[in-house]
Amino acid sequence: ADLATVGAGGEPKFAGGDEQPQHPVALEAFWIDRTEVTNAQFSEFANLTGYKTTAELEGYGTSAGEEIEGATFYHPRGLDTGIDQIDDHPVVQVSWFDAQTYCEWAGGRLPIEAEWEKAAKGSANDRIFPWGNAFQLPGFDLSSVTNYCSNSCPSADKDVNSDDGYAYTAPVDSFPAGASPYGALNMAGNVWEWVDGSYLGYPGNNYELADTFNDYFKVVRGGSWDNSAQHLRTTFRMNNEPRLRSDGTGFRCAADADAFESSAGIEVAEPTLEVTIEPTVELTIEPTAETTIEPTSEPTAEIVPTIEPTSELPLESTVEPTVEPTIEPTDALETGG
Repeated sequence: ADLATVGAGGEPKFAGGDEQPQHPVALEAFWIDRTEVTNAQFSEFANLTGYKTTAELEGYGTSAGEEIEGATFYHPRGLDTGIDQIDDHPVVQVSWFDAQTYCEWAGGRLPIEAEWEKAAKGSANDRIFPWGNAFQLPGFDLSSVTNYCSNSCPSADKDVNSDDGYAYTAPVDSFPAGASPYGALNMAGNVWEWVDGSYLGYPGNNYELADTFNDYFKVVRGGSWDNSAQHLRTTFRMNNEPRLRSDGTGFRCAADADAFESSAGIEVAEPTLEVTIEPTVELTIEPTAETTIEPTSEPTAEIVPTIEPTSELPLESTVEPTVEPTIEPTDALETGG
């Protein structure tokens, strides 16, 4: 198992009380989707299975905290909107139950919080954003790496000094410059992402609002098109009722490392280097072929590894390290963020 350091260390700017203390979590090797699940993928699942989402069953979705009659994943912001022209955008108006059901159908599962955070920030304990620590540096434009609430955003709290070009969601393969160290895209911005597990305090947490922790609420990560930069941090957590759905919430799936070893019809990116801990340098990871959604026998989505196996794997590598990787010790590092 690898020890992933989860949470914000020290007293980083913007860090919330529920993000602390920073602590090690033992993780087995796992896979995670390179992108968020798309409208096209979820539509195929619904059409093949007849599945009805929470929004469809209850007759409404939400936007900016307001109930929108008729809003479903087919109609993200009400009956006068559709997804015909945005097949490659992330599916929204899906509850935690919907996300969990889709991932299980596809042969995977939702990632747990620690897996999601590991995939977002790599081996660096103090990595603030998936792309690094740049936020408001001279010459750095946040809209070049993420879809957040910039000038195109309909919110009154938008950042008028930057523009990512999208009022709402963006295609799931957008903003490659903002990829995580493992090549996962849009782990900051675009849509919040459901993860598995309840909204509970970290070990040793003394958060003054600790009474908000409970087993019922689930967690979403990553921020969305409607959020400012502080919500895009790799350690930021937000609690939601599991039945909640909105036009800013989607998900991606994960799977145990051995889940696809003998599967046909899926291309996975395998490292050729034999390492026990991930390289600290950024890797460029691309699938070797297009993959489509299939039932459990043919898993869905483009998937990249987040914790490399310790031995050579049989599939052809598509990972090309941009520099010589650095092998880190296997013990957990407790560093401030």
